[in-house]
Amino acid sequence: MQKKPVFKDLALQEKYLQQGYVILPALKLDKVKEMIQLHDLTHSNVEELPNCYNTSDHALSIESKRKVREEISKALQPLFENYLNGFKGIYFNFIGKKPGDNSIRYLHQDYSFCDESLFNGYNIWIPLHDITKENSYFSIVRNSYQFFHSFRGRQLRHKFEASTNKIMDNICTDLFLKSGEALIYNTASLHHTPLNISNASRIAISVMSIPQEAKVSLYQSSEEKKGFVERYEVDEEFLLEYPTWERIEGRDYVELVPYDDKEVSWSEIENAYYQYNKDIKRPSFWNKFLKR
Repeated sequence: MQKKPVFKDLALQEKYLQQGYVILPALKLDKVKEMIQLHDLTHSNVEELPNCYNTSDHALSIESKRKVREEISKALQPLFENYLNGFKGIYFNFIGKKPGDNSIRYLHQDYSFCDESLFNGYNIWIPLHDITKENSYFSIVRNSYQFFHSFRGRQLRHKFEASTNKIMDNICTDLFLKSGEALIYNTASLHHTPLNISNASRIAISVMSIPQEAKVSLYQSSEEKKGFVERYEVDEEFLLEYPTWERIEGRDYVELVPYDDKEVSWSEIENAYYQYNKDIKRPSFWNKFLKR
């Protein structure tokens, strides 16, 4: 099925199709400062959290998370109106990274937030500081949303786990955005962010977006039937009130969807990488040998 383009501008859409992501201007300096102030106001508990990596899900107050959603939504309205082709933000987060040994975010894919047989979901990631080698850059596998089908959600394992190190070492593209720039990518894309080894916290905004006509869907493993996942339809209030790491309980799922979670091998991933990135030359045997 042909899914709707994410961008209004044909040149931007073509760039996205070529590399699997696009970087756009999103927030001017004054708005960046406002967003940092909003983060500090609504995340007063950050210093008490044991993990260096934290999101707005860890903010204690639902009202704080609601304020985050409202203010980020207003700040990004021009981005949605000028660039995106009929999409809406549904899940608004600050992502903070304090310096430290547990600030790494390992290779992963973002949750599925819509029925991906009909629609695609996208993450809008906006750092509020210039990104450097030290303060945790964003690293993505170009066009990896096309490599294999996956549902992502609660208690669902990633299909590429056995190949994590090879993927990170061989086919990731490191991105160094300026503060206020927006990285827009498909939520099925493989990506990671390394340790923050600077001497300051790094804050970013993350907004999950889906087509305006799509319903918000969440997926989790089925305890009833092996080889199936549960699909739930929820609203944006549910996303505020129900932490992403908790299993959905006491709510009926819409359907059980058949799903093969068989591991994808490194050779399959590597072949797909060069198939969907034809502008990148596959290294020769000797290149690989000398890299060892």
